[in-house]
Order: sequence, then structure tokens, then C-alpha cells
Amino acid sequence: MRSGHTPGVAVPRARHLPSALAAFQHKGFGWLWASGFGAHAAWMLEIFTQGWLVLELTNSPLWVGVAAGIRGVGATLASVAGGVLADRWDRRRLLIAFQVVSALLALVLGLLVLFHMVLLWHVLAVVFLLGGVQAVVAPARNAITFDMVGSRALLNAIAANYLTSGLSRILLPAIGGILIATAGIGYTYLLVAVCWCAAAGFLLALRSPPSPSGPRPSFLANLGEGLRFASQPGPVRSLLIASVITEYFGFAYQHMLPVMARDVLKVGSTGYGALASAVGVGSLTGALLVATRGDAMGRARVQLVATIGFGALLLAFAFSPWFPLSMVLVAITGMMASAYDTTMNTLLQVTSPDQYRGRVMGLYAMTWLGTFGGMQAGAIASVIGAPIAVGIGGAAVVINGLRVAPFLRRLV
Repeated sequence: MRSGHTPGVAVPRARHLPSALAAFQHKGFGWLWASGFGAHAAWMLEIFTQGWLVLELTNSPLWVGVAAGIRGVGATLASVAGGVLADRWDRRRLLIAFQVVSALLALVLGLLVLFHMVLLWHVLAVVFLLGGVQAVVAPARNAITFDMVGSRALLNAIAANYLTSGLSRILLPAIGGILIATAGIGYTYLLVAVCWCAAAGFLLALRSPPSPSGPRPSFLANLGEGLRFASQPGPVRSLLIASVITEYFGFAYQHMLPVMARDVLKVGSTGYGALASAVGVGSLTGALLVATRGDAMGRARVQLVATIGFGALLLAFAFSPWFPLSMVLVAITGMMASAYDTTMNTLLQVTSPDQYRGRVMGLYAMTWLGTFGGMQAGAIASVIGAPIAVGIGGAAVVINGLRVAPFLRRLV
């Protein structure tokens, strides 16, 4: 095992932790969790700031969506290769290196903004590269989590990781909205760089696992093996297809939040920050529920309910004309999305053999990093409005949930 200990073996000093914190029994998981907090904070703040910067530069919902789509292009090109790297290289060192690269990219864009030199193509180039970097980071982080805790504690560990996402969604958009309004977008990107550096720094406290020994197939051979495994009929293929549809249509709403805030709800950057923070409150709540009750309720059952609930709430949010109601709806949407993400991640990992896990998680990263949902949502919004774009996404997620219901019931 890369983690240097047997997954599932608890450290005696942490044996009496409450169930929501059970993953912290495993040596080193706390450092990995702290690193995840920094990474999620950087990622959420960067995506939040990107939407507002593109809207200011172009005054176009279409370009907001195009920027999200270009991030997806970068992720698509890198995600499968990122999964192969996660199966071949030291995952800790891989995470450190690519998180430092993310910090440098954010720093470059922040300086361009501060010196009034930023152009649209600068933003598009940086988000393309960040999409590729994140597509390498994601499978490595998911796979190293399994290495550290094993299959029995995996759902709890992934839910604990999603707590960092929820906390980041609450704190960082609110901070970002205020920072944009008071100091400017450039300083927001500098904060993104600081968060990425913190994420890399926490991993320095982890002991590097031993590198694999003995002859290994070539990179291309590893890549082909992973693609052949994932394309075979079975749970992995079915889950990946379901993820593509839900991510493409459902999560595109995140890229439409600045448009909804400014043009539909008329609440400006501060209101945009409040909406994004409300998503974070819901995400945190969903992660806590799954961490404490997910295994008892059944992973596949939670996945089914969360998928359909996510889509239905998106439909309601799309046509809400009142800001307070929209806040409530996006909060519950965030809760359902968090439960969906946590259980999808867990189901994919426990149904994947050890030797393919990194590559499967690379393909999974392609579904949630590399789709072009933001682009299609932006195109629809520019023609017939952001509410219709978000509503179409919600309806597609509901239909997808109903489509996969028989398969998920068999996994219960």
C-alpha cells in the first residue's frame, strides 16, 4: 500500500472518535484533510472569481459559459493521463507539484489584473491550464484517500473531504464577494495562490509512501488497460455514464450563478457571494449527513435520492424570482449535490480493483471537470435567459436519475 500501513487499521489514540470523524483514526488522514481544505478553498474561490472577471471583461453570459467550457477542454485532455499518473507515480509528490503549479498560475493572473494588463485570452489560457492541472490532482487525491483508510472507512473519509468543500463554499465566496467589491479581483487571485500553497504545504507532513518496484508496463499500455476496463459492461461503466450526464447538465448551474445574481436577482457581487455561500451551507450539511448516516442508509439509495432531488431543486431555483427563496433553494441544492458527489465517488472506488483505481478516478474527473456544461448553459442563457438554461439542466438530471434507478436499486 502507498500509505505505508494497512487500510482499515485504526490508530489506538483515535479509537473513540465520533462516527462523523471516524476517518481521522487513520494515521496522516488529518494532514490530507487539511490539504484538501486548502485545495477546495483555492478551487472554489478561483471559479467564483473567474465568473465575475469574465462577466466584467465581456458583459456576456455566453463568454462566462465559454470560459467554463475551456476549463473543461483542459480537463478532458489531461484527466485520463492524470489517472495513469496516479497509478504510476508517488501520489503525495504528484499532489504537491501540481498544487504549486496551480498557485503560480493564479499568481500570474492576479498580477495581470493588478497591473491592468488582463485580457480575455489571458483568462482563457489560465483556466485551460488550471483545468488540466486539476484533472491530475483529482484522481491522485481520491486514490490516496483510499490508500490511507481502505474500503470500510472510505465513505466516511470522502464525506469528510466534502466537508472541506462545504466549508470552502460557505467562507470563500463571501470573502471573495467582499474582496472584489472593496479591493478588486486581483487581490482575490492572490488569495487563491496562498490557498494552493497551503494545500501543498500540509502534504509535506505526510510520509512519502514507497514507490512501486519491479518492471511496469509503458504509460500507453497503462492507459489502454484502464480504458478497456472502464468500457466493459459493469458497475464502473454504468456509474461513469450516469456521472457524465448529471455533471454536464446539473453542475452547469454553478457557472450561471454570477449571471443569475447580476441579471435576474439584481443583487450584484455581494449577492453572488451570498448565493455561492448558501450552496456551501447545503454542501456542508449534505457531507455531514452522509458522514454520519450514509452507510446506514445505503450508498446506492442515497445516490438515487440525491440525484433526483438535485435536479428537482435546480428546476425550482431556476424560476425563483425572490432572492431569499433562491438562497434557500440553492442551499438545499448544494446539500443534494454533496450527497450525490460523495456517494458517486465512493461507489466508483469500491467497485474498482486496486490496480485500476487511479485510472477510474481519472475518468471520473473527466466527467466532473471535463464536460462542457458551462458552455452549453452560457449559450442557452445568452439566447433565452439564464433561468431557462438552469431549468433545462435540472430537468435533464431528474430524467437521468429516473433512468438509472433500476441499476442503483440492484446495488443497494
